[in-house]
Amino acid sequence: MADAAALRPDPYCGPAPWPETLLVTWNLDLVLIAVMGALAAAGGWRLRIAGDLRRKRAFGVAWGVAVVAFVSPLCALTVALFAARGLHHLLVVFALAPALAVAFPLRTGAGAPAFLALSAALWAWHVPAVYALAWDHAAVY
Repeated sequence: MADAAALRPDPYCGPAPWPETLLVTWNLDLVLIAVMGALAAAGGWRLRIAGDLRRKRAFGVAWGVAVVAFVSPLCALTVALFAARGLHHLLVVFALAPALAVAFPLRTGAGAPAFLALSAALWAWHVPAVYALAWDHAAVY
């Protein structure tokens, strides 16, 4: 009978890298690259008429942090090291999300529902069944 671990697909970011291969373990998933490119184009198009340079810079920071978190070798390192996974979460929650909030502020007073939705998503993500589903299926991740 086959080992259950052998039947599991590689994690989204790929298998855990060896120290000597870490710097070349960029996540070059074509779907990811296409989606990030489309989001960069859509964000740039939406901000093209914004006179606020601060919003444009915030979007650039958000996109750069997204590249570091999901494309750079940090993504592969999260498979091997819990500290890297923690850094990944910190980048997404404390850098990417606030930068997007500055780039695309809410136009209504809907701060409370947005906060509740984010809180619910963060709690749901840590439910073991949801986490395992995301770990095993790249589309869910």
